[in-house]
Amino acid sequence: MEDYKKVTEVNLFGGIRVIRTFLPLIRKAEGRILNTTSILGRKATVGRSCYVASKHAMEGFTQCLRLEMKQWNVRVSTIEPGNFVSATGIFTKEKVQTLASKMWDNMPESIQQDYGRQRFDDYARKMENFVTGGCKEMTPVINCIEKALFDKKPRIRYCPKTFDEHVLSFVMTHFPHELSDFIYNL
Repeated sequence: MEDYKKVTEVNLFGGIRVIRTFLPLIRKAEGRILNTTSILGRKATVGRSCYVASKHAMEGFTQCLRLEMKQWNVRVSTIEPGNFVSATGIFTKEKVQTLASKMWDNMPESIQQDYGRQRFDDYARKMENFVTGGCKEMTPVINCIEKALFDKKPRIRYCPKTFDEHVLSFVMTHFPHELSDFIYNL
């Protein structure tokens, strides 16, 4: 539960607190709000429920806020990046290994038996591959933020992602879950 609280505190409640603090000024100025979610805000993935839940919640909050702010001519946009983990350095292979070891060591024995060490290690290796893959620099995200801030008619959603991630997002959000699970071996 501590991991859920920590991740949600940053990815959801931190953003909400900042918005609530400045919202009177933003409404008065007919300003703009940009919230960063993630490709994982609309797609589930094994072993990442803390992050997915927090980004999914921010996604919902942002869409509600967008509708509520229309009466004040405040534009609300979502920035929905794909995998930029290696560009940000927020996670490294070593950090994943440390977190996985800590998680395994703190896991009740019954859960360890249910998952098994091999399956758990397989999940950790997938995460290691995730953090070393993806986009290596932040320019696409920065370009989307700039457009959302300065375009005369900003979009509701900006999606700096690779082509494969665009396809994945489309499949995960428009196809039956059984089909997308099969395609992506989930």
